[in-house]
Amino acid sequence: MIINPIIPAWLLFAIVVPMTLSLLWLEWRRRIKHIGGRLSAVCIMMIAFTCICLRPAYTDTVRDSILLLTSDYNSAIVDSLLRAQPDLTVRHVEGVTPYRISTLLSSSDFATSKQRVVAIAGEGLPTYVLEGMGNFQYYPGTVAEGFISLFIPPDIRQNKSQAIDVNYYHKGGKVKIYLESPAGKEDSTELKTGENIFKLAFTPKHSGKVSYTLTVGDATRGNFREHLPLYVNSPSSLNILIIQGYPSFEVQVLKNFLQRKDHRLAIRSQLSRRIFRYEFANRKVTSIERITGGMLNEFDLVILDSEAISGLSASERSAISVSVDKGLGMLTLLNTPTQGSMTRKIFPYGLKNVRQDSAVVRIGSAVYNFPAVAIRPNANSELIGVTSNGTGMLAGYTRVGSGHIGFQLLQETYRLILSGDSTAYGILWSPLIEQVAKPRTQHSIIIIDNQLPCYIDEPIRVRVISRDESPALRADSLQVALREDPLIDGIWATTVWHSAPGWHALVSSSGDSLNYYVSHHSEWRGLRRARQRLDNGMFSNRESLRSEVAMQVEKEYPKTIFYLAFMVAAGGLWLAPKL
Repeated sequence: MIINPIIPAWLLFAIVVPMTLSLLWLEWRRRIKHIGGRLSAVCIMMIAFTCICLRPAYTDTVRDSILLLTSDYNSAIVDSLLRAQPDLTVRHVEGVTPYRISTLLSSSDFATSKQRVVAIAGEGLPTYVLEGMGNFQYYPGTVAEGFISLFIPPDIRQNKSQAIDVNYYHKGGKVKIYLESPAGKEDSTELKTGENIFKLAFTPKHSGKVSYTLTVGDATRGNFREHLPLYVNSPSSLNILIIQGYPSFEVQVLKNFLQRKDHRLAIRSQLSRRIFRYEFANRKVTSIERITGGMLNEFDLVILDSEAISGLSASERSAISVSVDKGLGMLTLLNTPTQGSMTRKIFPYGLKNVRQDSAVVRIGSAVYNFPAVAIRPNANSELIGVTSNGTGMLAGYTRVGSGHIGFQLLQETYRLILSGDSTAYGILWSPLIEQVAKPRTQHSIIIIDNQLPCYIDEPIRVRVISRDESPALRADSLQVALREDPLIDGIWATTVWHSAPGWHALVSSSGDSLNYYVSHHSEWRGLRRARQRLDNGMFSNRESLRSEVAMQVEKEYPKTIFYLAFMVAAGGLWLAPKL
């Protein structure tokens, strides 16, 4: 192995002197003439050969300051900096148009030169490169048209309306931006000159890996497209108990919808005072005649109508209240404008009467009119709305203990199913049921700290929050090492790289997973430039530009000297007997 130390004198003497003495002894025994000259030549050859192998070096003080040029640098700013400090050395990175006096700073030389960088001009360097650099000042180039920021909801659910937050810089002209799914256009907006901050709404109709597209274009410039891959989570399979005061078509349609979504259902319908009907779907038959705390432990959500709540015994109400405090979700389907015998403990909303007995609701791009109970909950900061209109909140929930209590005021929503619009029906009911139900307990949580998008051949920083003492993590099929946070227990971190674009997955030892997409460097270039500008500005030093950087560096002695010494000594050794 070739090493590059600073060779101390004692080490050279420890190697050369014994070799020299051995050769002297051999030469003396053989009684060779011209022993002095030949031994001198041998010593020189050995010293030269040793230096060629060990590559001795010395320390030197280098005084140099680098102005580094990256893509889209402003030549006027560079001229101004050079007039102020003519001693600056101008270098440019690979793929950047050279300045008139700049030289290339290759990636292999960057590690040894980055401490001498005192200024960066242009779009800047990636965040992972900036870490470990010294103080520098950043001079951004001109702002290019394109995406400035993009925020995607972390948990995208099927049939749940969501929105992407977009910031786009537009230089002028009549231009629209569209969000498109495989089924067609989801949302659009017209861009104005300058910075545009807006939301694009969408409702995924399928779960899994779905390819969306953000399209920017007008009649003259054509279309500019960016691929937006999203992972849509399917609704969780829940254990649901439905209790009816009497059978209704509304609950029957809701039951069929939940059954098709693979939820496990148990239904108790009261036919008369002492006669009940029991139904089960996607689960085995169990006893649900009496509501007890032990029985409720098997369920994530209990759905009741007004009559069912009025018919509960004191012990059943107490069992539900205790279970909700422990995490159970309860959803009430109101069908009367009065609370009757419902206690505040089981239904903790203050209600007010309204004149309207119907409600106009927008679902996606369509507007629907449903019958609705003529009451609305009072304004409350603890209430979280799921469906609302101008008259108030029509469906929502609040947290009680570790669980949730929700309500639905709309009636005859089954008309959506009868008209063939099952998608709108799912948008109306799925978010309410998922948010009110008992929260799913995760053994571990996987988080990617990089801002989207992630790129190939660049570090992707991952955190794992786990209950295990020694969790494990696999990136695709490879095991990756985790290091625990030195200050906070249960938080682990690692870094992964991917050489191929596309979908990848992180899977913890507890079975929790995270699917994410890795993009090619040609994608989202505008967004990358904007983020690099922001990151370089945050890393830069706001003080005055450093005029000179003094560094202690190692320099090797020129190998040519040792090669020449070796050749001269070898020639002298050959010539000595002939003299």
